[in-house]
Amino acid sequence: MAKRICTQQERCLFCFENPNRHRHLVVAIANFTYLMLPQWEPVVPGHCCILPVEHESATRTVGNNVWDEIRNSKNVSLNRRRN
Repeated sequence: MAKRICTQQERCLFCFENPNRHRHLVVAIANFTYLMLPQWEPVVPGHCCILPVEHESATRTVGNNVWDEIRNSKNVSLNRRRN
């Protein structure tokens, strides 16, 4: 039987297309990013992850549209915590 080679998206725990991703932790989905609760113990209370929908090896490589959504999501989250 031939072994199937896993794609990067299937190995990455944060890839939106990963079939093994914990879907119940997703809080919101935007055009280029999504907001997810941490899979493990939160670093601090209110900790969440803002991740690109497309697989990226580093945030330095994402486009301006992704950066804009990351900044907007961060600002909305921070404003909600303050109120």
